[in-house]
Amino acid sequence: MSYDHKPMHVTEMNRITAAGGFVNQFGRVNGNLNLSRSIGDLKYKQVPDIEPPAQMITAEPDIKSVTLNPNDEFLILACDVSFSIACKLSPIHVCCFCSHIFFVLATIRAFGIASLMRKL
Repeated sequence: MSYDHKPMHVTEMNRITAAGGFVNQFGRVNGNLNLSRSIGDLKYKQVPDIEPPAQMITAEPDIKSVTLNPNDEFLILACDVSFSIACKLSPIHVCCFCSHIFFVLATIRAFGIASLMRKL
């Protein structure tokens, strides 16, 4: 449903350069930031006469409409760090893990923890 908003992506780089910035060979905006969208980083949002969505760094979200169907079980909302640095799990692994946790919680709710402990 989304893609990484990295400075090297053509759409992101076009916005950055149009606002007077540059992306170096390491993918960093003006040689510093390795991202192109952020709620903070206000010093990259100070170009006069340029609207916030067109600044070098913007907080403007991508908005998509999708139709969910009965087979859809999860919607994961996460930042880039969730899947690139802090956690090496893919979204599929996260969903499987959550499914197991939900199953355990539902079982505990249905039978009670004491009943389950006696069976162990």
